[in-house]
Amino acid sequence: MKHHIQPLRWVDRSLSSKFGKHAAIITVISAVVFFLILCPMGIVLGKGYSPYGTFLQIFSPNSIDNTLGQLTGALITLIGSIVISGLFISLFISWVDNRKDRYEQGMARYRLPAGEFAVVIGGHPMTAELCRHLLQRHRIVLVQTACEAQSVREAICDSFDSKSDNKRVVIYHGSRTSVPDLADLQLDEAAEVFIIGEDSATDGDSHDALNLDCYYKAAAQMADNKVYRSVMRREDTVAPWRRQCAPRLKCHIMFMNRSTYSAFQYFDIDPDKTAMVDIVPFGFHEMWAQSVLLDNGSPALYRNPIKSDSGRRVHLVVVGMTAQGVALAFEAARMCHFPNFVTRGVRTLITFIDPNAGREMNYLRGQYRALFELARQRYVRPKVNYGAKAGGTCRYTPRFDATNGWKDPLVDTDVYSPYRDAGLGERFIDVDFEFIEGDVANPDIQWYLAESARDDNSELTVALCHESAAASLAAALYMPGAIYDRACGILVNQSDSSALVEAIMHGSEGLDGHRLGKLTAFGMHDRCIYNNRVRDMLAKIINYVYCLPEKFDGKQLSKVDGLAHLIADGTYNAAPAEYFWQQINTGTGKPAMVLKWSNVYHALSIPVKIDSFGIKAGKAMTAEDSRLLSHVEHNRWNIEQLTLGFRPELPGDRARFADTGDPVKAMRKNMIHPDIRAYEQLNETARRKDDAFSLTLSTMVEILKIIYTERKNEQ
Repeated sequence: MKHHIQPLRWVDRSLSSKFGKHAAIITVISAVVFFLILCPMGIVLGKGYSPYGTFLQIFSPNSIDNTLGQLTGALITLIGSIVISGLFISLFISWVDNRKDRYEQGMARYRLPAGEFAVVIGGHPMTAELCRHLLQRHRIVLVQTACEAQSVREAICDSFDSKSDNKRVVIYHGSRTSVPDLADLQLDEAAEVFIIGEDSATDGDSHDALNLDCYYKAAAQMADNKVYRSVMRREDTVAPWRRQCAPRLKCHIMFMNRSTYSAFQYFDIDPDKTAMVDIVPFGFHEMWAQSVLLDNGSPALYRNPIKSDSGRRVHLVVVGMTAQGVALAFEAARMCHFPNFVTRGVRTLITFIDPNAGREMNYLRGQYRALFELARQRYVRPKVNYGAKAGGTCRYTPRFDATNGWKDPLVDTDVYSPYRDAGLGERFIDVDFEFIEGDVANPDIQWYLAESARDDNSELTVALCHESAAASLAAALYMPGAIYDRACGILVNQSDSSALVEAIMHGSEGLDGHRLGKLTAFGMHDRCIYNNRVRDMLAKIINYVYCLPEKFDGKQLSKVDGLAHLIADGTYNAAPAEYFWQQINTGTGKPAMVLKWSNVYHALSIPVKIDSFGIKAGKAMTAEDSRLLSHVEHNRWNIEQLTLGFRPELPGDRARFADTGDPVKAMRKNMIHPDIRAYEQLNETARRKDDAFSLTLSTMVEILKIIYTERKNEQ
């Protein structure tokens, strides 16, 4: 193999470099040819011909009195045209081709207007839909991807309804873990940042780790540049509803793995910078679960509101204990809490059906240990006997029945629970869990599904969550007839595309009341339903209510009055709620991230409460309903805290932390919460927190109406 000599290698490298260097080289070559070759030819052969005359001879030979010989003049014109004109023409063509190639390859870089663009880091299939949402509130969206830039650009532009939006998307090719590539994104000047990563084929199992690595490098870069938004110091002398703070950069980080996502719901990702950057972790599967359970803000797991005098319950059957199935189940567990549990003892039922339900149950018991040491549950393994009559080994039990395998850890002595004699009270976990091991095609399981659908007091929803989209659809098409006739809905997980389910649904529209019309596709990777602005606003309002002081300026401060100040002029003033969100109180011993997620989960449950209690904007609740709502909210909070990793207080815990000076705070730091107990067992201080929310809910509904109106006007 022949090696290039050093000068040629330098020339090759220079000619393939940026346009400025390329132009400088051509200019130097042209100057050398002109001054060292052409000008001497004009001077010697033309008897003192000036360089200016030589220049005109090259570009306009007919514009001067030609004192050169015909041969000499023609030679100068020929050489000059070939060398000088040719080089500059080729330079221009090369520049055009270079700009075109750099644009298509995502290598072109631009200076974007500060504060007017959002940054999306990653070419995940949901990127296109996310860009479409972001363009509704940002002038420009900048996307960085390690995938082929042109294919990502085409996918994004194809999702737009208007071609004019194509001009507002900028694509950069680069690695999200490369410091120089991150520096090109102007993160310090962005309105908000989304770190979503690439598709599974590109990232593999490293998706979450790469996203975190990206965040840390970007955060370090901004810290070095000292560009973090500053936060206003606490001003206790200013009325709470007049406090303001500088906006912070909101950084959304997507996780695909449930374990990673759960961990960072408890731990602050970057404690040193929590006060400077609003870090928002979100899970892809949890995002879909929240969207499908709250269809356009309305609860989807029941037909009619479940009130205090109702005997009905929500029953969610999840077929397939995949990441999406488990996420759906636990989002429902955090959301579905009703007053008829307090008045009539009716509990929400969540059933898992999976060929490996026993193994998956043990994983869940490990992850949510305290929850399963408190909640009623049963494990069933039907016999596989396809020739026998169904219904013998997997009976549907509309009520708790110990003879059918149901266990209550707080009552049954043959089930281990350290909380049986802990004095936590009775009846404070209002969700039952059921694990059925087997294939959904098993006749006994089919019988179970049919019987659960026939229960008049059951609001049944079946979610098919197999890993394979084809398997989920096949199971959805071959459900027992009672499911199609009586279930609230049939959710079908379709990770790749919803086209098949939508085609079936559209095909059944012409058949009035056709049973397949209940199918709903969800979980698609190319759909972005991460549009949580209203949810996040409501979470901040809830936090504002809890943070309002009981007294201000020497006077008693009503929570209702403090909240009403946010809409005093008929519009929603978000600044005070944003202030308290940034100053969220970590003096309780909990990380700020836990407190934020607690408010988010509370916000997600608001539509259910509005339905159950018939809350109207500006209409105060009765004292009886207010106390009942406080009870329901505490039951919801118990489940929320248990799923976030906390456990109840055991005898001896307080003594163990007595030497810390503040044992309650120390327990919370160690994921022990003394308020995880029955509502009746709470002290008055803890009850006042729930009561404060109950009193302000009608005002929150009024604020929500204003927010929705303002959003509609923006669009």
